[in-house]
Amino acid sequence: MNCVDKETSRIFQFIKKESEDWAEDWLKKNNISPSDHLVAIHAGASGPEKQWTGEGFAQAADYLEQQLKARVVLIGADNVRTIAAEISLRAHGP
Repeated sequence: MNCVDKETSRIFQFIKKESEDWAEDWLKKNNISPSDHLVAIHAGASGPEKQWTGEGFAQAADYLEQQLKARVVLIGADNVRTIAAEISLRAHGP
């Protein structure tokens, strides 16, 4: 459930404890610390005319990693698996 803090207008979401535990475990396994800047890229689009290329996503990921020192993770459902694999191959990050 998403909520908006009326005082700050910040959006937040309540997360189940088991989901939070899973995420913390995944971050530890992937050597991502709480102080890291973490950026998630979802490579899907609502239509083919809005779909970026794998190369475009890879360039964005490289910029985020090299210039902003961010850790980039790819997220998405099965329908983005092919482009996510292409992004992984083309990006130069860790």
